[in-house]
Amino acid sequence: MSMRIQTFETILIFTDKLTEEEYIYQTNKYKDILAGLPGAKIKSDRLGKKKLAYKVRGCDYGWYTCLLYTSDAADDRIS
Repeated sequence: MSMRIQTFETILIFTDKLTEEEYIYQTNKYKDILAGLPGAKIKSDRLGKKKLAYKVRGCDYGWYTCLLYTSDAADDRIS
């Protein structure tokens, strides 16, 4: 069994109805979940409030966060 590193990128968009403190709390909550991955290394960029490309559920703006993370993954197919 060999180990390999996999890289992932996730964009989170939260409703603009959150306060900045709530937005930071929500971002940290997702970072904590990802920190549980084996060998996880997480980089997050809070991009702040930005205009959405189109309205979603009546919202024109959203709080954006980009999470870039890696994790060790066991792969039995590679020998």
